[in-house]
Amino acid sequence: TRTAQVCKGSQILAQLTYGHAAEIWRINLGWKRRQPNEIGFFLDTERGFWKKRPEDEEGESEEDRDPLSPRLERVIPFVNDRRNCLLFELGAPSEDQDEDEQETNARLASLQAALKSAIQVVYQVEDGEIAAEPLPSRQRRRSILLYEAAEGGAGVLRQLVDAPGELARVARQALENCHFDPATGEDRRRAPRAKEDCEAACYQCLLSYTNQPDHPILDRLKVREVLQELAAATVACSPTEETREERLARLQKLAGSGLERSFLDLLQKRKHTLPDTAQAVLEGYQARPDFAYHRGNALVFIDGPPHDAPEVRRKDTEQTQALEDAGYLVLRFRHDEDWSARLDEHPSVFGRAEEEPQRPRSSAAPTANAREKSFDPELFDAAWHPLLELLVADPAFTVEPGKDVADGRGVLGSTFAHVSRGELGLALLDVATPGAAAVSSELARHGTISLALSKSDAPPAALARIRSHLV
Repeated sequence: TRTAQVCKGSQILAQLTYGHAAEIWRINLGWKRRQPNEIGFFLDTERGFWKKRPEDEEGESEEDRDPLSPRLERVIPFVNDRRNCLLFELGAPSEDQDEDEQETNARLASLQAALKSAIQVVYQVEDGEIAAEPLPSRQRRRSILLYEAAEGGAGVLRQLVDAPGELARVARQALENCHFDPATGEDRRRAPRAKEDCEAACYQCLLSYTNQPDHPILDRLKVREVLQELAAATVACSPTEETREERLARLQKLAGSGLERSFLDLLQKRKHTLPDTAQAVLEGYQARPDFAYHRGNALVFIDGPPHDAPEVRRKDTEQTQALEDAGYLVLRFRHDEDWSARLDEHPSVFGRAEEEPQRPRSSAAPTANAREKSFDPELFDAAWHPLLELLVADPAFTVEPGKDVADGRGVLGSTFAHVSRGELGLALLDVATPGAAAVSSELARHGTISLALSKSDAPPAALARIRSHLV
């Protein structure tokens, strides 16, 4: 891939990502008018007939209807191919633009049509040689995918990334197509030799046979300003791809916590694919994923101990549902789970692991400095840090993050840490946590000793109580 930024002075107007012979998938999720959970189509595998929608069968007689066998299977058709493609991601609207979802869809649909038609004119290619699709969906447009639909490709999209002035040239042609003066932006109102004014869109500017579903929302006036800005902009392309070391260093600087840096360290150790971005705000969703992958449209959230609170969990669930409805793949990594196993579950996003060979373990006990280095405070509530630092300073103790405790009916609560000394172990509870008594009883039922502490306890006194249980 090659990336570039569209800049006007110090302002970044858009981001371009070019993929040469990139793999593109097209998936048919079902009828346009369907319930969200009704994905795909039903196929009679015995007779080879597709099941019609109930509304299509209205008015048909029993004789006209094709009888279906009981052997129906849900089928989700898809095709995939390799094409040269360009992802165009326009910058967010300025703060003085109070733009709702409907307005955003209309603006991006109009820009998509304007760019596609201008590229065809500038590079003299047929309508069927360049295709355009909104991402992640027509209902929630955030970016534009342009790809060369003709076999072998015309080789025009790469020029928009490699040549600094080519996108500006296309934008000027788009202004011309939309009946604006490319130099001043003056509205000419109609195409040359046209007999009627163009109010919103016509077949000389934005309308075409291939974009008929978008005709009701296309409006040339919604893209005049952005096309004028693009016409005065330049494209700055990275001469080479970002190296893995450079990307890791960039992501480490953007990481918001030690837990996120630990996630990056694990990706690097196991040779997984590194994220494309970090801490990027998703406009309209009140969400800022810790990391994002353009491949698979995947968002990664690293959830530390504060996310264990019931109210935070509820908000996380609502946020995940909203993002998934918008077409994103949301992956949440909890602080107390096996991250390596989770990474292996999604090779399409993270790639296959190439873990480094295990070094022989030394029989010597770790030094205090090594133990302090391995202790990550981000995994624990800050109120317990003074006590935990006393514990990790003693090489006889091993400190691990707490875990949820559940019975057959659900989660009862959680411990905030687990301390071990040799073969002896002790689960630490916050006495103020709801359900602490039930958690202690459930642990005891499974043979685990627990100790309830208060955040107001003096750390040395709490340490003495812990020592008395681990002797």
